[in-house]
Amino acid sequence: MHGTLTTLQDKYFKQKTISRRIWSMVFLLGAIIAVQIFVAVALPRVIFERERGVIDSLQPIILTTTDLRYDVLSMIAGVAQYGVTGKSSELSLYRTGLSGLPLDIARLHSVAGPAHNANLQKSIAALSEAAQEEYGTIQDIVSGANLNNHVQSQVAAGIAAEHTELAKFLDAQRDVIQAVNAERDTRERQVSALMLAQLILLVTSSLIVAGIAFFVAKKNVDIVSNAARELSAVSNSIAAGDFTSRVDLKSQDELETLGDALNDMVSRLGSSLQQVQFTVNESTVAVMQIATTAQEQERMTTQQSVAISEISQTIQELNSSSQNTASQAESISSKSQESADIARRGRADVETNVSMMLALRDRFRSTSDRIAHLSEQIAQIGTITRTVGDFAAQTNLLALNAAVEAARAGEQGRGFAVVASEIRKLADQSKSATERIDVLTREVQRASGESVMAMIEGSRNVDENATHAAQTGQAIAEIIETLQHTVDSMQEITLAAKQQSHGIEQVTQSITGINAAMREAVSASGQTQEATQRLNDLSLGLKHMVAAYRI
Repeated sequence: MHGTLTTLQDKYFKQKTISRRIWSMVFLLGAIIAVQIFVAVALPRVIFERERGVIDSLQPIILTTTDLRYDVLSMIAGVAQYGVTGKSSELSLYRTGLSGLPLDIARLHSVAGPAHNANLQKSIAALSEAAQEEYGTIQDIVSGANLNNHVQSQVAAGIAAEHTELAKFLDAQRDVIQAVNAERDTRERQVSALMLAQLILLVTSSLIVAGIAFFVAKKNVDIVSNAARELSAVSNSIAAGDFTSRVDLKSQDELETLGDALNDMVSRLGSSLQQVQFTVNESTVAVMQIATTAQEQERMTTQQSVAISEISQTIQELNSSSQNTASQAESISSKSQESADIARRGRADVETNVSMMLALRDRFRSTSDRIAHLSEQIAQIGTITRTVGDFAAQTNLLALNAAVEAARAGEQGRGFAVVASEIRKLADQSKSATERIDVLTREVQRASGESVMAMIEGSRNVDENATHAAQTGQAIAEIIETLQHTVDSMQEITLAAKQQSHGIEQVTQSITGINAAMREAVSASGQTQEATQRLNDLSLGLKHMVAAYRI
């Protein structure tokens, strides 16, 4: 039995889909039931009809032997009356038996055939031989009496001599009847044994089919339950921030495909988070560089203000101071341009972070949809198990009705009552199993729902982080604009310093413009420091958030 179940498992539980497994087992059980019906009903019916035909053929043998006895006794009675009276008219009864005896012997041979056992055929042959001897002997008595004038004495002597052959004939006729009765009893016992074997075969095959069905159902339930538990565990780990968990399913069906898809999704999410972490680190370094540049810019702007104050105190030092100012302005312009370039790269990195976060949000939503689809499939499994439970309840009710009918049948229905009791036990076990399956599927649905909520919450967090990153990008854009203003101002300072050599009047105007530009530069430097601090805070927050995930 174990080898048979192992063969079924290798053949039907390594298909590509769950539905193909179920349909394969349905067809297999249908074939087993068809063979069971043929073996338990059609074949015994053929044998039963054959045995019944043999039993029915025994009755003509009894009737024929009775007719033979009647013919022989009629001949003897006619001869006896002839011997008493001596009148040939008394031989009418003899003639009746004389004409019927050969016909009955021929009919006896025709009703006896190869279907009967050897003992019966031997008894029939002995009876036929005794009847023919009796036939010849009685004919000899009548013929001898007709040739002799002493009819009475001749007939009496012939009948006395024929007594032994008559006894032999009667014994042969009795042996035939006994052989017929023995044949009938044997055939009837065979028919009874065949019916009992049919019942035993039907019960045994039913138990085998029920065992196979239970094995198939349990195997499918174990496959789905194990896969659901593993998927639930991995989903919970992902929801907790552990992206190192992987699904290991070897069921070679849709569940394994789903597990592979989940593993691929987790791998992609881990790679994306690593890229985000790298980008955040780069953004933090860039922000620190921007802060350093802003501090340096503020220091240099302060120095320029001091230089302009000195220019206002003495016109004599205007040329040398203007040249120094032009040189410093060019340096500041170069550094401001570098700061603007750094800010542009930071803005590009932030935009990349936003794109990756949006992609991460889409992956969260895709995972949520897949888990929801898995929950729907598990709900369908729950519907199927409830249907199986209904079938088990109906089977229990049918078994109860069968037990009642068996009780009514009394002693003859005792065996069927045992079968009905076993069927009820199997139905109760099936119902209990389906109830456990229903509880498990509901637990899996609940866990899937929690996973979906966790994915939705993760998607919402990603949306918020993307919004913050977009705001960071906007702040960097403002920094870039401010730095560009600074560059423009420094270029104006350089041009003004070069024009100071044209005249004192132009120097005075240039000093006024330089003072205004310095105030704007100081203000822009303060704004740059504030924006840099905000960008640094956002980068640190994003870094802490990414560090919470285990990659």
